[in-house]
Amino acid sequence: MTMKRLVGSAAVAVALVLVVSSPAEARRAVHESSPVWELPGVAPEVADASASITRSNGGVTVRLDSSGFGLHHAVTLWSISFDHPENCDHGGPLPDGRVALCGPGDDAATDTGFRVQQLGGHVIGANGNANYAGHVDVDDPFGAEFHIVIADHGPKDPAQLPGQIMSPAPGSQIAFFIP
Repeated sequence: MTMKRLVGSAAVAVALVLVVSSPAEARRAVHESSPVWELPGVAPEVADASASITRSNGGVTVRLDSSGFGLHHAVTLWSISFDHPENCDHGGPLPDGRVALCGPGDDAATDTGFRVQQLGGHVIGANGNANYAGHVDVDDPFGAEFHIVIADHGPKDPAQLPGQIMSPAPGSQIAFFIP
């Protein structure tokens, strides 16, 4: 085979791979918003809060802004994700009419793809605002369910930092993103 035919054949093979694989693999990024609610009862809605995610082939970008936290409180943001929400059994209705597929109890099931990831943490300043952004890696960014939780760890304790903002704590606010 001549070099010219070899290069031509290789170019055709690459073009076929791109044509065949691109539509199935490359999806448009999807931006979603969700209300933020007070925990533990998932009500009422937090007035000065907003949460959004962008699902893309590279993962999920999370943004959550909220207010009303105590001065010098240690506050963290967490992603609770379920890669396989179709295997969840403990979901339920949300205050805005949507239905979460996953809930407490699905974290113990091995086939839900349950994962917890810290997205940020800092000590709150005088304005009481918590503004976070982070990236979540999941197997299927477009099919996973996300529960985004802000946890208020209470007043900062210099003897406990940075550990105080590096460990889970009961959440105080939550947003849900359903596939």
